[in-house]
Amino acid sequence: MRTPRGDVTYKDMSCEVDQTIKTLRHAGVSAENWIFFRPSQDRESVITLLALLELESCVVVGNSRWPLSMIEAMKKKARVSWSVVVGEDRRLTVTRYSDIDTRGDKIVRGASIVVPTSGST
Repeated sequence: MRTPRGDVTYKDMSCEVDQTIKTLRHAGVSAENWIFFRPSQDRESVITLLALLELESCVVVGNSRWPLSMIEAMKKKARVSWSVVVGEDRRLTVTRYSDIDTRGDKIVRGASIVVPTSGST
């Protein structure tokens, strides 16, 4: 894989994914958590998405161009329990939501990606 910072081998990426998994687990993220993730177009977002799926999380993907009010409404509707953001400094910010009711049956369990749409697509 070629990036602006140089070539990356699959072995390099695998090591980065493993390190990201450790970071996420240390923060408390585990299998079958529903996680909101708003990726950007960078290597760290790819690494983070692979790590979340390796953890067998359900990833609810948000668009970085959505207004904040739309993102907050979507998080509540999907009843996500975590938010993971890759900052401009390439560091992960992991946030747990205690105010969102995450109980109840959810159709999707395990490693999966949920892509909300406006309903017009």
